[in-house]
This record gives sequence, structure tokens and C-alpha cells, in this order.
Amino acid sequence: FYKLKMNTKMRVKSYEQIKREQEAMIKQKQKAINDVLTSAKNNPKFAKLLSYSFTTLDKMITPPNSDARLNAKLIIEGGGIEVLRQIALKNVHNEDLCKQIADIIVKLTSLYERNVDQELAQKFVENKGHEAVIEMLLSKNKGPGSVPLIKCLNNLCQVPQLINKLLNAGLAETIKLVNDLYSDDIIVIRMNLDTMKKVSNQKTGREFLIKKGIVPSILMNVKKCCDRMDNSAVFNGLIVVDNICRNDEGKKEVKEADA
Repeated sequence: FYKLKMNTKMRVKSYEQIKREQEAMIKQKQKAINDVLTSAKNNPKFAKLLSYSFTTLDKMITPPNSDARLNAKLIIEGGGIEVLRQIALKNVHNEDLCKQIADIIVKLTSLYERNVDQELAQKFVENKGHEAVIEMLLSKNKGPGSVPLIKCLNNLCQVPQLINKLLNAGLAETIKLVNDLYSDDIIVIRMNLDTMKKVSNQKTGREFLIKKGIVPSILMNVKKCCDRMDNSAVFNGLIVVDNICRNDEGKKEVKEADA
């Protein structure tokens, strides 16, 4: 009995020790991330330093880094999105830097290329990351950094409960702008149609798309994808049109757009 009691105490102590070590490790990582963000924030026009800082952040959230997910969470919770937004808007003509920032932002919603991390995505929106992405896209800076941001919105739309928040923050206007700016980019058109499919699956989403007058550009993009025989994009586009036609006003818009 005495030996059993001693072993139990040792196990409890061991568990508490592990917990303390984990907490210390998290604090250490948070400090490292905060140091990088503070350095970037204090030097918003120092391109070389910013590039080095963001290369460091990118490595922290890129698999096979075993702590990539934890680091992404700490960046979001530590105000990293706001720092990235501020620097991107102050350096809109530095395409390489904007691309670096956008690549980090999209990884904060999905560590892997295809699948969104729902918990990270929700945390991203809770910390107003979607507002930052939409603001950056609405700045009308058509550059290589815009495409990962469009992908980021597509990731967030994979979580149905986030769509209304995205719409209220200006998602429909952003979709329209992307349709206009990237009308010659089949990859972006394909991604945008997929985003609209997710949005139009919801009643409020359909109403927003109709209200913002996006139906003509949707049909135009479907035709472009058809001309290029992009079957998956055409299929998504037809689903968007079909969803819109569930609404009486949507049917009217589709007819008037000479569908």
C-alpha cells in the first residue's frame, strides 16, 4: 500500500511537471512570435528586415514543423493578423512582400493546401482576420499577393457558420471586385466560382449575391470557363446559377442577364 501511494504521488508530480513544462514552452513560443511581430511593427518600411521576419513566421507555421498549428494559433491570438494587415497596406507597391504576407495569412486558416482547419478558421474570424483580408483585397492592388488572399476567403467559406460574418464584412463586394479584376485569370475565376458556390448554398448568401448585382459577371465567368473547357469550374458555376434561381428575384436577374 505504501509503495502504491508513493507511486501515485510520483505520477501526479510527473503530470504536473509535464503541464508546467508545456505551459513554459507555449510562453516561450509566444514570446518568440511577439518579438518577430514587434520588430516588424516597429519597422514597417524596412523591407529587408520585414522579409527576414516574415520568413521566420512562415517557417513556424509550415509543416513538417511539429508545432505549426500551435504557432498559427499563437500568431492569431497575439494580434499577428493586424500587424500583417498594417504592413501590407503600407507596402502595397512591394509585390514580393505582399505575397509573403498573403502566404502567411492563408496558412493561418489552412496549414495544408486543400483542407481548411475549422478551429483555426473560426479563431481567425473571431480575431477579425476576415475583415483584414477583405480590406486588403478591396484596396484594389492586383498583384501576386491577392491570389492567396482570395484562397483564404475560399477556405473560410468552407465553414458554413462563418459565411454570414463574411458577408457582413463585405464578402459579396469582394467577390464582385475579384470577378472584375481577374476576368482574364482562369485559376482565380475557378476559385471564385467555388467560393460563390459555398456562399449561394445558403439563403442569405444567395440574397447578398443577387443584391450586389453579381449575376451578370457570374454568367460571363461560366461562359469563359466553358470556352476553355474547364469542366469543374463550369459545374460549380452552374450550381451557383441554380442556387440563385431558388430565389424569385434571382430568377429575374438570371433572365435579364440573358442566361
